[in-house]
Amino acid sequence: WSNVQQPALSISPEDGISISATGRIRWLEGSGPPASRSVSTALSMYRSIDVGAAAHHVLALRAAAGASDGTDQNEFDLGGASGSDIVALPGISLGTRRTFGVRGFPVGIESGTRIVAGSVEYRLPFTRPQHGLGLWPVFLDRTSLTVFGDAGSASGGFGTPGSLADHWIASVGGELGINLAVPYDVPYLLRVGVAAPVVNHTAIGVRAATAYVLLGFSF
Repeated sequence: WSNVQQPALSISPEDGISISATGRIRWLEGSGPPASRSVSTALSMYRSIDVGAAAHHVLALRAAAGASDGTDQNEFDLGGASGSDIVALPGISLGTRRTFGVRGFPVGIESGTRIVAGSVEYRLPFTRPQHGLGLWPVFLDRTSLTVFGDAGSASGGFGTPGSLADHWIASVGGELGINLAVPYDVPYLLRVGVAAPVVNHTAIGVRAATAYVLLGFSF
């Protein structure tokens, strides 16, 4: 369910909330009771800030949680950067939507039957070139900047024993958003970002900073 608004000249979804939930029950063939049960939910909130610029600044918040149980345990993965699952060509998709992404950490750095993750982003307009790129079938519309913080934790199951309080990871970073139209009338958001871990309660070392390129909003 969502009542989020995104005006034509905005840099981001601006005002409203979005709520989603997914539940799944799985049975093994020939067995009686369910082998696994899982549920996950996510809440995103957006608030526009009018500072007199060409477009509103936006404060965006997101929180997600999941839990599962059963004899055939279904574990959730934590980590990685999230984008939109965009079909570029038939059979070819670019970008991956991650419910429990934490930028600056590899996908699956933690996994478990209980998981939480959250993000806060401040998005602001940067430039408005609004012109084509030579003879290339690409229109460069506008750009934006984002500063963010991500955090999450997973526990339970085979991957990460203990409680959620023992396994927090967190990162901060920034992104350049580039609004393109290819070829001139199909809009895309290209995000170029860098994330740096600031909390790492895992046994796995990670890079001091990670660069990435994705399509679509993180949420």
